[in-house]
Amino acid sequence: MDNTNPFVYLNDIPTDNFNGELALGMASDSDGVQLEGYLHEFPNVPWWDSKEKQTKAENRYANHHRIIREKAAESGFTDLPPAETGVSSRHTKPQSEAIDETAPIGSAATDRIVAAANAASRENPLVIAAGGPLCSVADAYLTDPSIVDKVVVFCRIRPAIDGWNEFLSGWSLTIVTRKFQTVFCPASGGPLIKKSRVRNALPEKPLREYMLSKEYDGTGKNPLADGQKWEGDAVSILSGAHPSTRTGAVNLEFAGLKEHWALGEVLPSYNETTEETNTRVIPDHHHQPMNSAWWNHMTAASTWGRDSEATE
Repeated sequence: MDNTNPFVYLNDIPTDNFNGELALGMASDSDGVQLEGYLHEFPNVPWWDSKEKQTKAENRYANHHRIIREKAAESGFTDLPPAETGVSSRHTKPQSEAIDETAPIGSAATDRIVAAANAASRENPLVIAAGGPLCSVADAYLTDPSIVDKVVVFCRIRPAIDGWNEFLSGWSLTIVTRKFQTVFCPASGGPLIKKSRVRNALPEKPLREYMLSKEYDGTGKNPLADGQKWEGDAVSILSGAHPSTRTGAVNLEFAGLKEHWALGEVLPSYNETTEETNTRVIPDHHHQPMNSAWWNHMTAASTWGRDSEATE
């Protein structure tokens, strides 16, 4: 996989990172990617007991997903897909535990993934770069299983299956990893985003101002409030587009389902194996190439429009 493949971006919380801005930058950059989908999902958090809190978060994050796209367009970005949202809940494991007996949910993101996959091919598959949960990806499979051989999923997931993205995905994650070619990309080696460099290297345009002013409601602060941020969510899209950023992949074999206290026995578990499988992990990424790729895309003249100036 590299930047000649078509891409779909999928993430959850847009206010604690700059992965949405990067994805749109890579779409606009003449040396970037063909971005077929700019997607957001925020499935209900399994340990929240407040429907009001969940609805408020869903609306806030979906709104910021749209704002990023609006600010990018206002800043001269081109070739941008529409801002669309995915499913807001996980799939329910059927009693039989048969994946193909799982009911799809349906969403705009589901339809976008299906359409982009059907426009791709086995020889040049669609790369889905996910920094968050994978419910909409699973929903795309359940809606049209024929896409399975035309998709590769790069996702910020740990093979221990013990993190935020994994828990928000639940049974949906099992569907994705059992059916699609899936590459786990833990956040090691991610790019470093410095506030001073954002201010000095990016053009004085609406998207830059948004990047410097947006606030994550989990902290009440801008992601760059401490002067810098390691950009873990960006690993999935940069790893998929830039082979030089990734080390060799290790094969993982499915070892059965495991329990989560709020979800039940729905999460997949894995062991390393020397045999070829459709689930792999990239143990490490090379920080310097990944850091350079992030800044090269975000400072490229073609990203901001040919009449804009962006400096290294």
